[in-house]
Formats: sequence, C-alpha cells, structure tokens
Amino acid sequence: MTRDRAWPPATRDATDEDRVFDDVVVDGRSRYSLGTVRATGRHYVAVPASSELVDFEEHYEIDPATYERFCRDDAAALAFADLCWVGLMEHRVLPRREVRPVQAATLGP
Repeated sequence: MTRDRAWPPATRDATDEDRVFDDVVVDGRSRYSLGTVRATGRHYVAVPASSELVDFEEHYEIDPATYERFCRDDAAALAFADLCWVGLMEHRVLPRREVRPVQAATLGP
C-alpha cells in the first residue's frame, strides 16, 4: 500500500513533488511505516506524533541498507520506531511543513 505525505526539503525551495512521501510498508497495528521520499530517494521510518494543534507523522531518515533490513525484519523496524517515539532519534527527523496557528483578528473599539 502506498500513501503520499508532505514535507518541505531543507536545502532548496519545495515543489509539490518534494513533498511526497511514498509509504512502502505500513504496519497499522504497530503504527509505523517505511518508505521513500519521491523526489530525493531518501528513506524513512514514520511514526505518529501530535502537538496541541494537530496530529501528524514524524519522518526519520534511514540509510538504504537499514531500509532494506527493516523491510525484511519487522522486529528491527519496530525497535527503531520505539526509539523514535521516545525521542532518541530526533537528530534523524526530516523537515516538515510548519503548522502555524491562525491569529484572531482584533476588532477596533
């Protein structure tokens, strides 16, 4: 199953194609996915996250050899996803679009 996800690249202006995540493996029970960024070919593990405003997925970059191993070894992929969920892989987070709250308009007297 393939699903598309959005994120802006860190090094240049984003195009629609740069914002597409193609999930290759989705484990709904364990709540993680593996995939490839369409425009760059970078691989990732995605896990659910949330803020006060919105629920979203965080995408953590992995190298091609790790990606291939995780595609074959569910237990290894889940162990890595667990490290992501507890915040130990923050240095691997792929950039995403900022979500900014809408400010209420001020009304004059």
